[in-house]
Amino acid sequence: MSKLSWPHSLVFKALVLVVVIGLIMLFTQQRLYEKDRELRQVEIQRNLALMQLMADNQVGELARDAEFIANSPVLKNYLRSMSPHALAPAQEAFWVLSTLRPQYDQIRYIDRFGIEQIRVNRRNGQSELVTDDLQVKSDRDYVRKGLALKPGETALSPFELNQENGRIEVPYRPALRAIARLGVVGEHYTPGIVVINGNAERFIHRLGTALPANSELILLNEQGGWLAGGGDQNWQFSITPSATFASSHPGLWEGIKSSQTGQFELAGECYNYTWHSYRDGEVSSPRWLIGQRRVGAPCTTELVDNVQQGAMRSVIAFGLSFPLLLLWHRASARKRELVSNLEARNEELRLIANESGHGLLRVDAQGCVEWMNREAERLLGWKEADLEGQNLHETCHQFEDGKSLHKGPCPTLEALQTGQTYRSEHERMLDRSGTIVHLTMSVSAYGEGGERRAIVAISDIGSHIEMEKTLTELATTDSLTGAFNRATLLQQLDTWITHSANPPCAIMLDIDHFKRVNDTYGHNAGDRVLKAFSSTIMELLRKDDMLSRTGGEEFVVAIRNASLKDAVALAERIRMAVAQIECQTDNGDIIRITTSVGVAIYQEGESVEQLLARADGALYCAKHGGRDQVRVG
Repeated sequence: MSKLSWPHSLVFKALVLVVVIGLIMLFTQQRLYEKDRELRQVEIQRNLALMQLMADNQVGELARDAEFIANSPVLKNYLRSMSPHALAPAQEAFWVLSTLRPQYDQIRYIDRFGIEQIRVNRRNGQSELVTDDLQVKSDRDYVRKGLALKPGETALSPFELNQENGRIEVPYRPALRAIARLGVVGEHYTPGIVVINGNAERFIHRLGTALPANSELILLNEQGGWLAGGGDQNWQFSITPSATFASSHPGLWEGIKSSQTGQFELAGECYNYTWHSYRDGEVSSPRWLIGQRRVGAPCTTELVDNVQQGAMRSVIAFGLSFPLLLLWHRASARKRELVSNLEARNEELRLIANESGHGLLRVDAQGCVEWMNREAERLLGWKEADLEGQNLHETCHQFEDGKSLHKGPCPTLEALQTGQTYRSEHERMLDRSGTIVHLTMSVSAYGEGGERRAIVAISDIGSHIEMEKTLTELATTDSLTGAFNRATLLQQLDTWITHSANPPCAIMLDIDHFKRVNDTYGHNAGDRVLKAFSSTIMELLRKDDMLSRTGGEEFVVAIRNASLKDAVALAERIRMAVAQIECQTDNGDIIRITTSVGVAIYQEGESVEQLLARADGALYCAKHGGRDQVRVG
C-alpha cells in the first residue's frame, strides 16, 4: 500500500481545517465584539443625551415660570400699592400658575426681609393659598443668595430637602428651586424674590423613563450626595453631611470629578455617567452627575460573553464534521439577533421620544424632515408620513405667498449651516391648516458636511400667552364692568398730556342715589345697574376714548382731540342715554337711574390729579344743583 504524502493526509487536512476554522472564528468574534461594544456605547450616549435634554427642558421651564411671575403686572401692581385690593389678584395669579404646573410644590413671593408675603402650596393634587402660616425664611441660603441677585436676575438652587419652620419636612419633599429677583418698583422700594419649588421626585422619575428596563438612574450632586440610585443613601446628605458617595469612595470620587464623562465599576455593576448643568444665558444650575447603572452586570459583560460564545462555537465547530456550515448558521443567527436588537432599541428610543412631552423632529442637511414624534404631529397637525421628505422651512415657516414668518434667516437652516445650537423662548410656525402656532424652539445640529442632521425640539406656549393676557386684563381693568381701573386712567391721561398736542378732557360721572338702589334691591341689582351704566356709556364713545371706574359708582370718561364744547355735548348724550336705562331685578322690578356729570379740560401746567379734581368739583356742583345735569369745572 502506497503511503499518502503528508499534505494529502487526513491529519494534515484536519490540522489545516483547524487552523482555518480558528482564524475565521477569531476574526468573526472580534468583529462581533466590536459591533456589540459600539452598539452599547451608542445606546449609552443616546440615553445620557436624552436625560440631559429632558433635564434642560424641566429646569428651563422652572426658570422661565419664575421669571414670568416675577415680571407679571399683577405682582408689580401689588408691590406699588401694597394694598389688600391689589394683593388678591397677585395671589390669584400665583394660584393659577400652581394649578397649571402640578410639578411645582410651592410658589412664593418673599420680601426683601426674607418674609413670605404670598405662598401657594401644592399638596395631594390640590393648590391651596396659605395666608395664616407665612414664615420667615431669612436664614435660608437660597433666600440670602436670591436677595443678593441683581434686579431681574434668576438663579437655580441645589437639590435639597424642603424645610418648614426650620425643620426638614417629613415625609421628605426634595426640591429644586428657581429664584427670580424682581426689578425695582418705585423710587425707594426694592422688592424681594419669587421662589418656585420644583418637585424633585417628579424630575427624577421623568429622567428615569429614558432608560431601558435593565438599567437604573443614578443622580448625584457636585459634593457626591445621592439624589437617586443610592438606595437608603438618597437625600441623606441633607441630614448627615458625611453620608455621601464621596465619603464612601474618596479615591474613586476624585477620578469621577476630574472627568466630564466616564465609566466605572462598583460592587460588580457597571456605571456610565456624564456631568451636566443647565445653562441659558446668565441662568445656570449647579453641576449634577447623571448616569445609568446596569443592574447586576459588570463592565466586562460584553467581553466575557463574547469569549464564552467564541469558545463554545469553536468546540462545536471542531467537534462536528461540517464546522463551516455550523459557523455560517451561527454567524447568520447572530447577525439577525444584532439587527433585531438594533431595531428594538430604535423602537424603544422612539417610544421614549413620544413620551418626552415635547415635539421632536429630525431634519437632514437640506432641512427636509426625516422623522417626527407624536407630540410634533399634534402641534403641527401633520402626520409623519405626510411631512417626511418635505422642507421644514418651506412647509412650516412660509406662507403660501412665499413670505417668511422670520424677519431674519430661518433658525433651522442657520443651525444646519453653522453647527451651532439655536434656542428661542417664543417662536412661530404654521400648522397644516395655516394657523400660526406659538412655541418654544431649540435646534441642535450634529454631524459634519453632508451627513449633518439637526434635532428640532418644540413645545406649546399657547397657555403662557393666554395666561399673560389674563393677568394683564386683571391688572388694568375692573372685573365687574370691563372698564379700566384708576391706575390705568392716570397712566393714560399722563401719556396724553405729555405726548399729545391737544389737551385731553375728563368727564366725571356719578350714579344718582346709587346707595338707595343697593339698600332697596340688594347688591346683585346694584351690580346689574353698574354693568348697564358702563355698557351704555361705552356704546357712545369713540375708539380712542377711555372709560374708567374710579370708585363704587363713580366713573371717568377720558377723551382727546376734542374741544370743551365737544366734551360737554358728549356728556349730555351720556346723561340722556343713562336716563333711558331700565334694569330689571330678579323680582321683576324695574330700576331707572340718572347721572350727574362734571366736565373739565386740561389747563397748561396742571397735573392729572388737578384735572380730575376740577372735574370732581363740577360733579359736586351738579349733585348739589339738583342732580341729573352736566356742569363744567
